[in-house]
Amino acid sequence: SPEQVEWFEAKVDEITEAVGDGDCHSFAHTWFDQLLFEAGRDRGVIENTPEALMDRNQGYGAKGPARASKNGGYLADSYNVSEEMLDTLVDWTFGHMEKVYPWSLLVLIYNLGGPKITEAPTSSSAYGGRDAKFVVHFKHQWNE
Repeated sequence: SPEQVEWFEAKVDEITEAVGDGDCHSFAHTWFDQLLFEAGRDRGVIENTPEALMDRNQGYGAKGPARASKNGGYLADSYNVSEEMLDTLVDWTFGHMEKVYPWSLLVLIYNLGGPKITEAPTSSSAYGGRDAKFVVHFKHQWNE
């Protein structure tokens, strides 16, 4: 609902303000363009074609400066998350951890929902969690 989106955006703004220098924005391009962008199209590590996403010799893993990576995500089934969860996310993203571990870190919070997602049959794709409210998506990269 519009109220849930407004609430979600307000929470993201609160987190950004709390850490002082966060960067949150939305995009007007297609989901497929976002896949190619995240895979490195704009930095020249993957070709600008759908087939490039199936080529394991393209992308940051094969051509990027950080030779190792770990990607993952957590689905949240409610917008009401604990302060402990938010504190942990802020600490691991902007806190003291960067001084301890020599890695690059990207954390994305994707709002999910709406009929395009919830009305798609579960068996229509490999992705579950269609009833989740949002996902915390993370990418760690480091040199081996």
